Amino acid sequence: MDYQLISVLYVKSIVLGIILSIIFLAIPLGLPRGRKGVKFREIFSSFANINWVSFAREFLFGARDARFIVVIPIYFYAILSYGSEAGSRSTFSTIGTFMTFWISFYGIIQAKAPTLLKAI
Repeated sequence: MDYQLISVLYVKSIVLGIILSIIFLAIPLGLPRGRKGVKFREIFSSFANINWVSFAREFLFGARDARFIVVIPIYFYAILSYGSEAGSRSTFSTIGTFMTFWISFYGIIQAKAPTLLKAI
């Protein structure tokens, strides 16, 4: 059994629990509540074009996530791994670090996009 992996999972669980606790404490009390008993038909727009665009976006976001989460790390691993066990470990860490920074940077750009576009 790999005790290092188990300890990392425990640390990750604790960090995520702390983040979740902070979120629950930081949520303003005045947020609107949802209605109970909403019919399934009510979640759709009365305009068919909006419903089709929403449907298409689900597949577009799913395809993007599949590329970033599955395909790109596998591709990088196939290109960068040396074949040895030590090379595989370092490649795994390098790809994980790169993907962490890439996704964080991607999120920051998305969050700042409205501000950046107003400046243009």
